[in-house]
Amino acid sequence: MLGLYLGTVFGILLLLIICYIYVFRLAKKTMYSYRLMAVIGLTIFLIVSLVIRTLEFCDYDFSTISFTSYYNELLRMFADFALFSFPIMVVLAIVVYTGNLVMYIRWGRSMLNVVGMVSGAIILLATIASFGLLNFVYYAMDEMSPFWYHFAIFGVNIFYIALSYYECMMMASFICTIKSARHVPAKNKDYLVILGCYAGDGKKLPPILKGRVDVALKFAKMQQKEANKGLIFVPSGGKGSDEAMSEAEAMANYLEKRKVSHEMILLEDRSENTRQNMLFSKKLIGDKKVRVAFATTGCHVFRSGVIASRVGLHAEGMGSKTKWFFYVNEAMREYVANISNEKKMHLFNLAMLNLSMLILVLISYFNSII
Repeated sequence: MLGLYLGTVFGILLLLIICYIYVFRLAKKTMYSYRLMAVIGLTIFLIVSLVIRTLEFCDYDFSTISFTSYYNELLRMFADFALFSFPIMVVLAIVVYTGNLVMYIRWGRSMLNVVGMVSGAIILLATIASFGLLNFVYYAMDEMSPFWYHFAIFGVNIFYIALSYYECMMMASFICTIKSARHVPAKNKDYLVILGCYAGDGKKLPPILKGRVDVALKFAKMQQKEANKGLIFVPSGGKGSDEAMSEAEAMANYLEKRKVSHEMILLEDRSENTRQNMLFSKKLIGDKKVRVAFATTGCHVFRSGVIASRVGLHAEGMGSKTKWFFYVNEAMREYVANISNEKKMHLFNLAMLNLSMLILVLISYFNSII
């Protein structure tokens, strides 16, 4: 029976090694990958599970191990992760609410506030629910028949798998977001695409858009100083119904005021979203073998990099800084977008996990009635 326990630990270690090799090899190719994010999430889960299993070793009752207890042990891996992440999720929910409160005080109610508040509520309620759900089933199991006990355990299992999975993906999304935002591209670029956002009247750039252009200017100056190499700016963004001019034109005017010559600016003024930013900029640049960078808000770099790769624009990103309360909301929005962009993959992963657990619970059930 000790071998069964050690086999679980060995299996976790083996998966960790595989994940580490995969992350290392993929990260060398690109930091902008949803596969990379997913494997980082799995790695987080395995590390937490391994630590908890190791800490519990001395108190483990090996004499009680059976197939049913082994199945329950697998279930506990998901429940333990939810317990481990409880304080992290509570702090995150508080920070999200606080950030939205600051935004409400400064700018009034907006859809972004509503999304932020709902996100905070979901995180908090799901995390609190995770505390009592498993205990309820275990306390009631003495009065349940084997069928209803296993049915209840499987129902709890679905909840914990989903909760643990999306918490792991959230942590992985934040890691990828922060790492991408802090990345400084190599000083060898020929073009620098600046992703647009709301430009207002175009006369004075709003803080977020100004931050993107400023970080692009800063990089260009660093490259000129360190590598003695100039680059061409590609401000990218069309004109919205509530804007006086295109975002690209507003950025170009700002660049020219900062002594960037008109010849060093290539205007892309048709795009309406990040995908079009990257696709239309790629068409403007052409198929020449050039090195490209892009500038956007810090928490937007990772997803923008993934989109750039998918349209065939191989570029390194750089991120501008924003106020903490805005960054928190944007990071949450980016997490939701990252999940949504690969929803088929995540739904498939969840389906496979639950199918595996269904097979185990059926074996456990038939084993208990024989």
